[in-house]
Amino acid sequence: MTTSNNELIEKETIVLYKIKNWLRNEIENTELYDEKFCENKDDFIHYGRQECANNLFALIKKWEKEKYND
Repeated sequence: MTTSNNELIEKETIVLYKIKNWLRNEIENTELYDEKFCENKDDFIHYGRQECANNLFALIKKWEKEKYND
């Protein structure tokens, strides 16, 4: 069974949509927005996850903008 290009694009679009939703959730549901508010190692882990999600989300948006500007 072969998969058409349209099917692959549709699957990739769905996966990217799910990734972006997860990243938004991670960004919005983390209360620590500055490292100086971290009081213990768990706080640093949560802050790090939020920071990573924020940076990855920004990078995806940049790549999407570059893709559509080509």
